[in-house]
Amino acid sequence: MSYNYYIDPDINAVFIEHFGQMKIDDVPDSLELIRSHPLHKKGMNIYRDITLATQSPEYNFGFFKKASPARLEEFEDPLGKCKLAWITGTSHDYKVVHQFLTSRRNSTDTVERKPFSDASSAREWLGITDDYEIDFNKKGEIPKLFKTHFDIEKNCIFIQHFDLFHPDIALEQLNMMVQDPRFKSGMNILRDVSLTKLPDFLDYRWLNNNSPRRMKEIYRTMDNCRIGWLVGNAQDYGKLHRWVASQLRSASVERKPFRELADALEWLDIPPDYKINYAELS
Repeated sequence: MSYNYYIDPDINAVFIEHFGQMKIDDVPDSLELIRSHPLHKKGMNIYRDITLATQSPEYNFGFFKKASPARLEEFEDPLGKCKLAWITGTSHDYKVVHQFLTSRRNSTDTVERKPFSDASSAREWLGITDDYEIDFNKKGEIPKLFKTHFDIEKNCIFIQHFDLFHPDIALEQLNMMVQDPRFKSGMNILRDVSLTKLPDFLDYRWLNNNSPRRMKEIYRTMDNCRIGWLVGNAQDYGKLHRWVASQLRSASVERKPFRELADALEWLDIPPDYKINYAELS
């Protein structure tokens, strides 16, 4: 995952910053995160800055003409009627984006796209004032759709998700957790997502491509622990099982999905009859 992003509902805009070598799936992956994000609303404009990045070498007119319809058309409806500005750093990148737009000339896209060689023109086109500060540390107030409980005696943190699961919600929960004075490195985690459903895009490919960089710093504070995922359906179990199988070589944080609570508790060295009173979680 070679990009950062944040959503600012106050100015009806999403900001994406790419850096380093862009992967061929970075653009659709970023749109997946955005359209399923609790702060995103249909019709929000998008500011995509690639001035610090190198575009994927696969990008050319032939690729866009052949592959883009299948890759991007599914995002038109959830993104709605909006503007998407590409801010480029070189004439080559500007040309590549222009080739993409040319390949979409006869499409029925609801998203209006346009490349720019300078940020000020892109801002003006999107209706963003010059005094607005673009700050990728500003994540917006993400709804707290989870409950957390520390059991120091059992060396375990219990998390229950509800209503909606999104990678940014899980990331927010982990950031809050490691800053909590009760947190100690090596504590195990039980993440209960059985009351909700993992987003469709959260599959093996997405997890394998995006999770390592997103979680790298946090996992450094969680050395030598176990994370059990309690899921509510076979599809989510399959997604997590395939992802976990691919991560076995990086075993400082060991993960495992479960369909039954008793099995998850046993794996975490907690008696299977342990009662979790989620009404008392805080």
